[in-house]
Amino acid sequence: MKTIRWLVLLSITLVSCRSINKSVTNPIKDEIVGIGVKKKLYSKVLDQEREIWIYKPDAYYDMNEADTRYPVVYVMDGESQFISTAAIIEQLSSPGTANDVIPQMMVVGIVNINRNVDLTPPLEEDTNFGSVEFSGGADKMAAFMREELIPYIDDHYTTSDHRVLIGHSLGGLYVLNTLIHHQDLFTNYLSIDPFTAWDKERFSQVVQDSFLIGNYDEKSAYIAMANNTLSFNDRISALKDTSEVMAMSNAGVRFSNQIIKENYAVDIKLKYYEDENHFQVPLPAMYDAFNYFYDFYTFPEMSDYYHPSKSRERVVPALKAHFDQVTKKMGYDVKPMESYVNAWAWGFVQLGSHDNAKDLLELNISYYPNSAHVYTSMAHYMLNQNDTISAKVYLEKSLEKKEDVEVRSELENL
Repeated sequence: MKTIRWLVLLSITLVSCRSINKSVTNPIKDEIVGIGVKKKLYSKVLDQEREIWIYKPDAYYDMNEADTRYPVVYVMDGESQFISTAAIIEQLSSPGTANDVIPQMMVVGIVNINRNVDLTPPLEEDTNFGSVEFSGGADKMAAFMREELIPYIDDHYTTSDHRVLIGHSLGGLYVLNTLIHHQDLFTNYLSIDPFTAWDKERFSQVVQDSFLIGNYDEKSAYIAMANNTLSFNDRISALKDTSEVMAMSNAGVRFSNQIIKENYAVDIKLKYYEDENHFQVPLPAMYDAFNYFYDFYTFPEMSDYYHPSKSRERVVPALKAHFDQVTKKMGYDVKPMESYVNAWAWGFVQLGSHDNAKDLLELNISYYPNSAHVYTSMAHYMLNQNDTISAKVYLEKSLEKKEDVEVRSELENL
């Protein structure tokens, strides 16, 4: 398996070497490495200017941009959760790491102004954890997302209707509130150690009641609960501790126990992280949740076709059938990444399985007709097959899509 994965990486490197050579001269000193951009958006709904952080997957040697629509992950507490969210998505979907466990996604982080207001459902009475006056803005925040933020992102980027909402602590509370009251906004919901003690656990009961009777078709939820007991307590004995310091932990235990027992209308997974506390749990929870939400996405059988016993079988019918199923699950037209199809094809060239190689390169052209790279790659394949006439045709098509000095020189030299 490691040999096959290395072969795919080697294919990516070999096919893309001309692009790499462009950047090795005149290195820039102290260049900032960034993963996103900051934007400010005035909200009429909230009557204030809001800052958002946006991550978008980079092109990979001129690939993975044309004819591509991205799902969008919206993460609350953007100032603390944005970087880790983008990093996990990059790791699980990056061509550079040869991972396609999940689809490439955009990330939008919403930076706080007053999280005690913006992320919380209404309180029935003042408590030690919040006041009626300075809380209860969760529905207004959802309205901001529905009426202003999501339309803004959709207008300025090539997005799909598949969206994910992530929140931790009070943000996890906000995720649950959005799931039960505004479930049409997102497809997948990740609530990380939500503050279930809110409103003396009344809201937790509202959530559980809604899970029993609500309409959650094609929605998935992942709830991560941390171990917030004290060092001298365990979860069972802690429930007998009525001190205020244990209120949050015990509320989480009661909530978890109830969620596990019931058969809910929503596709829900709850996981208890015994070795992680409230502040440690977001990172492993996000990793696990993305693997849970998209366990159907990757096509692991591709590795099988590199084995001599299967390398003569045609892989494209199986690949197309797989992504037809992924499309049904995701709710929009999903295709394998351009760079992956390209790498797979050149892997088959190295193995001598030219029928599969050509099939995949042709598939890439049908999937990404506006990408210059798919035609350049097919031209290189034709040169590999000593078909200069066809190579010229594909290089000309590449230049029609995007002018490139090296492609132009390659065409003129044929």
